[in-house]
Amino acid sequence: GDVNGDGTIDISDANIVLGYVSDLASGFDMSEFEFVKKYGDVNGDGRITPLDATWMLRYYCMRAVSLIADDAKIEELIKTFDEKFEIIDYDGAKTIVKKGEKRNEK
Repeated sequence: GDVNGDGTIDISDANIVLGYVSDLASGFDMSEFEFVKKYGDVNGDGRITPLDATWMLRYYCMRAVSLIADDAKIEELIKTFDEKFEIIDYDGAKTIVKKGEKRNEK
């Protein structure tokens, strides 16, 4: 998750992953960006996708909350998130949606 190697997982790492995904989809040679491949696949599905950036941001937000909340409150927030959202396959990729939400096919 710490794609830029600064010792934290934060918005900067998510931004690098999103830029990588965008440039890769545009056909740019991304062979010089092995560090993104090494640290960017945070959900372990073998691919670098926007979902990885989403998980980085989720982690970052939970860490920010931990600065002002105790562990029990953090666990409650994670449970609430997991109860309301789910990961689904959509058009060949995984995405986070509200539970029960339907996606229109392209």
